Amino acid sequence: MKRYVTSAMVLLTVVAGSAHASSEDDRKAYRDLAKELRVCEGIDNALERLVCFDEIVNTLPPAERLVETPVAESAIAENEESEAFLSIEEMWQNRRGMWLIKLENGEVWRQTEVATAFPFSMERNYYFQKGMFNAHFLRTPGLNRRVRMVRDN
Repeated sequence: MKRYVTSAMVLLTVVAGSAHASSEDDRKAYRDLAKELRVCEGIDNALERLVCFDEIVNTLPPAERLVETPVAESAIAENEESEAFLSIEEMWQNRRGMWLIKLENGEVWRQTEVATAFPFSMERNYYFQKGMFNAHFLRTPGLNRRVRMVRDN
């Protein structure tokens, strides 16, 4: 059973790594990592095998930490300060006239419904409000309008 688990772990690591490998150096690093994991897999003693895996994990670079997109529980008043305001990097319209918003954390959100009266401007503060069935609405303080958005990436 242990062999199947470690074999599956090695396979997933190699597959996930090769999918994200963008250069020859990355591919070589993933091949080396797979070789090291296979060496650990061959160790019969459970404690020694665990120490081997721990040594490999300790040599890996730290994982990227993603910043969660804030979502307001209720409407925000016009002059109110809030941590739910979005840090928008850029805004643009696609060919169909729908707006896309790129946040500073790298997420891209796309407008999914036509809302001609909703103001899109870099000068305004915006926030997300959660709706039913996992819907997200973009809102701005002091305006009783909202537009449905979906995450693109």
